[in-house]
Amino acid sequence: MRRYSEVIPLVLVGVAAIAFVTLAILPARRRLGTAQAETARLQSEITAEGARLAALDSIHREVVMLRRRTGEFDRRVPIGPGLGEFLNDLAAVVERSGLQNHIFQPRPSHPAEPERLPRNIDPATVGVHVQPIMVQCEGHFDALFHALAAIENFARLTEFDNIKIASDPRRPGWLKIEMQMNIFFRPAAQPDTGGR
Repeated sequence: MRRYSEVIPLVLVGVAAIAFVTLAILPARRRLGTAQAETARLQSEITAEGARLAALDSIHREVVMLRRRTGEFDRRVPIGPGLGEFLNDLAAVVERSGLQNHIFQPRPSHPAEPERLPRNIDPATVGVHVQPIMVQCEGHFDALFHALAAIENFARLTEFDNIKIASDPRRPGWLKIEMQMNIFFRPAAQPDTGGR
């Protein structure tokens, strides 16, 4: 009997060990495996979220840059021709620069030609118009230079198509100047008449 009495505790210890492994260690290992899988999934999500945040940061920087580049568009290409105000500013610059006998002749406005716009923009959808203005004046070269520099600094977008300069044979150093310049504008929206 002694044998049984020695074997029974061993069997009980073995059964207890098996029960401990089955009831405690195996479920803990399963939970550990599940936790490791969940950790890997969360790390993957964090990595993906980090990539999305990096893309969002890149988009934000691009939007800020575009706002900076186009921030003055409404001032540079206003709604409506604003021709009277522009001609007053132009006359003030021409007179202040020392040019004389100036004449401004606005020509009919028209939609901007497609070659004046970036290639990917449809002129029909943009609605930018060109207002040509013929400018005639006379004076010395330094007065012309100062006038052109001042016009270049106008808030309004301007462009010179051509400048013709001829010297006056009767007055040394005196120039007769003819300039074809353009200003740009967006036409005011037409009210909807409901098809009438």
